[in-house]
Amino acid sequence: MSTLIARYRACATEVIDAPPALDIASAPALRDLAACLAAAGCRRLVVNLAPTEFADCAGLSGLVSARNGMRAHGGQFAVAAPTRRVRRLLALTGLHETLRAAPTTAAALAAMTAPEKQGAR
Repeated sequence: MSTLIARYRACATEVIDAPPALDIASAPALRDLAACLAAAGCRRLVVNLAPTEFADCAGLSGLVSARNGMRAHGGQFAVAAPTRRVRRLLALTGLHETLRAAPTTAAALAAMTAPEKQGAR
């Protein structure tokens, strides 16, 4: 499986296309890219999980680290378009709410532009 991670910008938000397998081999690259973006001033980050067919605990940890890093810099974070398997894993672990899982990248981008609720994660 490839660990290539694609990145682009949409609606003043950085979007990262996660790899097909988000695991111990690819999670560090995702975490490091998110950290670099946050340090460079990015304040909105969406990780598109549509390409991801497999995720393990290292992959989930990478997503949580990316989220925590973005939040530490005052930014917003969401995941978008998780596949059925990944959506189930997020739900079983309770991370679907923590990671602000949206059904599509467009929905995640729209949520990023909406004002956050008082006391939101």
